[in-house]
Amino acid sequence: MTGTVQAPAGRAGDPLLELRGLTVDLPGPDEELRRVVHGLDLTVAVGERVALVGESGSGKSVSAAAVLQLMPEAELGGSVRLNGRELLGMPGKQLRRLRGAEVGMIFQDPLTALDPVIRVVDQVAEVLIVHGTRKKAAMEEARAVLDRLGVLARLPRGDGYPHELSGGMRQRVGIAMAVVAGPKLLLADEPTTALDVRVQEQVLTLLDDLTRERGTAVLLITHDLGIVAGFSERVAVMREGALVETADVDTLFAAPSSDYTAQLLATVPRIDAVLPDQTSDQTGVPQ
Repeated sequence: MTGTVQAPAGRAGDPLLELRGLTVDLPGPDEELRRVVHGLDLTVAVGERVALVGESGSGKSVSAAAVLQLMPEAELGGSVRLNGRELLGMPGKQLRRLRGAEVGMIFQDPLTALDPVIRVVDQVAEVLIVHGTRKKAAMEEARAVLDRLGVLARLPRGDGYPHELSGGMRQRVGIAMAVVAGPKLLLADEPTTALDVRVQEQVLTLLDDLTRERGTAVLLITHDLGIVAGFSERVAVMREGALVETADVDTLFAAPSSDYTAQLLATVPRIDAVLPDQTSDQTGVPQ
């Protein structure tokens, strides 16, 4: 890709992201620190898609934010390694180089993730510019990615502002910002939560296509098991800040090892459970 900053190459199956004993402490209403993630162990291999699922408040989004240390008020413990490099304790200047270039992030609320007074194309290009790409090349690449995501069909050349776009289109801009620099890892934090079902499908399909084309590993944060089966290869389930189980997606859906996961799966609508019985008697009247 023109003008992008590439992360070091790896082979499929090699560890890319490794969380070992990750703990996250956040201040509560009384300013006392409380532990919200309890010793999380999780890996994402090069090119792999892992879904981190659980109810609201389970600690999944906090865990993803801890990878890039996006919570200045948090105290982090354990280990976060990317391509074998320890991120916890890494100087801020080095972390800034890593954000966007090696690890991209899609936030769950596209309205608040975008700057309302900066043109869409400039926001996407800025990700490249801060990593050393010349402005002209960055603008060309930004428009190419926005076009690939269908944004330019609604906002020619990307010269307009976020308020001119629908929620689904704003989320496409968020995806563009996350992938434009060619990161090897994408953290997708509830990327479809604010969208209706039809737009959810469109956004997930685009995300699926882009990451497969580029060999991007994805850590998908979601509470919606309904979107996991068609996107992820492996699933990790969290509850109250702790890991409950990890399994490949087929195994988890067919035979979850924990009662909690079984309860989560029971909330996913099943077509064979909602369609009426179509057996009929000899008159052809459904029974």
